[in-house]
Amino acid sequence: MKELQAACPTDTASTPLVRLDAMERRLEAMLRAVDLVRPALANFYGALRAEQKARFDAIGYARAPARREPSREGDAPRPTQFCRADRGPALSEQSIRRIEQAVHSTESQREALDALKHASAKAIEMLQSACPRGIPTTPLARLDALQKRLDAMAQAVKLVRPAMEHFYGQLADAQKARFDTIGSRERPAATIGEKR
Repeated sequence: MKELQAACPTDTASTPLVRLDAMERRLEAMLRAVDLVRPALANFYGALRAEQKARFDAIGYARAPARREPSREGDAPRPTQFCRADRGPALSEQSIRRIEQAVHSTESQREALDALKHASAKAIEMLQSACPRGIPTTPLARLDALQKRLDAMAQAVKLVRPAMEHFYGQLADAQKARFDTIGSRERPAATIGEKR
């Protein structure tokens, strides 16, 4: 718990690069927390009787009844909450449009912005491929799905950051100042697609 708290920023991140770095630190802390929790959860779950396991398994479904596995064959499973398309460390098309409107990129900056768009599109594909096809049935499987999603988010940050750094480095000070305010107007992490 202390490690997760230590990874939380204590002040509002001022630039998109600082926000990405803060996101990466939080994701790495969450991945370490999953690694710490998993053995204890596995031991506890393994010690339960069958009826206790069944009650424990049901906990995840009790909190999200609308997102249960499909009851009929052929029904499409609904995505879990953290796999919604508008979440994750990648820039959505809407975010890219806000950046374009804020910075009014010059012709020479357009190539760097296009590279950022491309990196973000790849990151979104990576995030979507890491989404489970419904809520896994056991706590250990749910923890594994969470770990896979967190790992994909960390990889997405690593994919987007160099392109963001290159684009941001191409901007004049006035453009940077306008870009920096996008996050403060919406909430710092919202610009990079984090949960609002």
